[in-house]
Amino acid sequence: MVAARFLMPAVVLTCEEAANEFESLNLEFSSVAGLCMSFEDDNVVYGDPQFDFNSPDDFMCEVREYNSLPKLRTALEFIHTLMVFSDNNFRKDNE
Repeated sequence: MVAARFLMPAVVLTCEEAANEFESLNLEFSSVAGLCMSFEDDNVVYGDPQFDFNSPDDFMCEVREYNSLPKLRTALEFIHTLMVFSDNNFRKDNE
């Protein structure tokens, strides 16, 4: 992995784990430290719905309930880990 030349080992391992979790994982970084993460998984915010628009009241009740969304949680934890390892406390406010 070419990224291992300039990333900390913990970041490389985290990226490898995320690549195993998400299909066609893509990370893009901007010059101002922005991150765009994309992947082809289509089940990130999808649970196992019991109702649809044919029973709108039941559907709305179901949508309002708590949904754990484990794939979304994994994505957010990955992004948080990248942020922790790339935090730059020495950057000036105007940079």
